[in-house]
Amino acid sequence: MPGKNSEFRLHALPLPSGVPSRLAIWRLDLALDAPLSTLTLTLLTQDEVVHCLQYRQHPDRVRFATTRAALRSLLAQRLALAPQAIQLTMGSKGKPALTSGPFFNVSHAGDHALLAISDTLPVGIDIEKIDTACDLAELAKTVFNPDECAYCQHAPAAFYALWTGKEAVLKAWGYGIAEHLSALAMTVHTDDPEFTLKFLGQPEAATRAWQIAAPDGYAAALALGSPARNLAT
Repeated sequence: MPGKNSEFRLHALPLPSGVPSRLAIWRLDLALDAPLSTLTLTLLTQDEVVHCLQYRQHPDRVRFATTRAALRSLLAQRLALAPQAIQLTMGSKGKPALTSGPFFNVSHAGDHALLAISDTLPVGIDIEKIDTACDLAELAKTVFNPDECAYCQHAPAAFYALWTGKEAVLKAWGYGIAEHLSALAMTVHTDDPEFTLKFLGQPEAATRAWQIAAPDGYAAALALGSPARNLAT
């Protein structure tokens, strides 16, 4: 049966208030110490198996192979294809995509991955494991504006809320985190999961982003939409 996913520890997640319909997100729990199963590997293309084996550390192999196999399984259910038959292309910034069909995005950190599939708008998703040992105040000075630095200076969770929000937006746009990061400003609200976005100092109405539920010790965010202006560098 195309798209069978009982192999994976997938959990459908509730969407934050205000998220448009025709979008679904899942959390994938990863067993990083377990051997890769034969079924997981058979859901991948030969190129993906080769890419997986290039990782030197076993947990990195598990993260890549299991997340990609789960994604292929979910897409296969929607497209009525065998998982291995789904043709993925790479955008100019390295974001995987379908030539036709739904938009999707994945992210993994620690023992978990997030997967998002959107039928209508480009999607970006990010999950990060909160590292309380890192000097976040110094890092914030290099990636955040003064208002953002003030917001997150006393709370690691606040730093990661902003970081995941920005990364989700840039992934929805198809850009890496290093590009346009300082030009994108975000405000986090205590009573509303949706971020307020500005790009180059102007409201970014074409893209919306939200904090989403994450396991203890993690932060996560979701973004939908395309940039309202030309981001060519």
